Amino acid sequence: MRSSSRVLWSVLFASAVCVPVLGMAACGPAEEDTTPVKVDSGKKDTATTDGAVTDDSVDTGTPTGETSTIDTGAGSDAKETGPVGGCDPHPGDKCDLVKQDCPGTQTCSYDGTSTACAARAIGAGTKGDPCTGDGDCDRGLECQSSKCTPACCPGDNSVCVGSSAASKAGKCNVSLTDSAGKTIYHICSYSNACNPFKYDCPADQVCLFSEAPDAFKCSKPTGAIGTKPAIKCTYANDCGESQLCTELTTKPDSGTGVSTCYLFCWLTKPTGWTYPGASAAGGRFAADGTCNVGGTNYGTCTKVGGIEGGLGLCVK
Repeated sequence: MRSSSRVLWSVLFASAVCVPVLGMAACGPAEEDTTPVKVDSGKKDTATTDGAVTDDSVDTGTPTGETSTIDTGAGSDAKETGPVGGCDPHPGDKCDLVKQDCPGTQTCSYDGTSTACAARAIGAGTKGDPCTGDGDCDRGLECQSSKCTPACCPGDNSVCVGSSAASKAGKCNVSLTDSAGKTIYHICSYSNACNPFKYDCPADQVCLFSEAPDAFKCSKPTGAIGTKPAIKCTYANDCGESQLCTELTTKPDSGTGVSTCYLFCWLTKPTGWTYPGASAAGGRFAADGTCNVGGTNYGTCTKVGGIEGGLGLCVK
């Protein structure tokens, strides 16, 4: 049973992502400081691209087709062997969500209060595979953000990785929370790489900054698909297409913990890049690489430390 879910992530200067599920919300990682970190936007020099970017970075123009996930900041310290289990306990637990220590073909699931073993419909979906419900996924996996995913322990990515190509970059960086924001347990994420101005995410997702210097991933927004920049935000996916939830050091409210959705823009367009046109946005905010969208000006395209690939943020 799930309600709204939130997904928190932190990168060099971004914080959290939220995505809806029933009875609970998914946020991660709970152990990290999810307050957006200040960004120094004082530099006005123009960024250049040297071509030495990753396959899923923005100036390639197209996603690689493989899945990747948000960096939790665990880096090389994350464990790659396991699973160890024993994390996120609840009073009355009958089984371990990570170890999946139920007998036979039963699955250990959280019922809203504690964990218990039960038989359920089993599908062919393995870690990172697409799904529409838990029944599409194999024993011990649940369907979250349209992907089959296991429960995991923060700092241990090993349980996220499976035999399929879709699971190779799985990370334990999502925590399911209750309505009060208390963590219930953690799960792995498997996000699709995207281009911030190509509208190449699924219809119910938007393209948001994932990790420095220029990687973007698809995520379900907390609000409307067409959310415009300049709104206050707490989670990364409070923002709309091609935006970043952060606090800039040069703004008057710097140091107050108040974050804002800033629009990404091109400082230097990649050679051969073409805008697909607003009609391709499919209801999402029609970001086109400029700071003037739909007759509204969102500021000046400004160089921000940590962001590369020819990209800046529209800052007023």
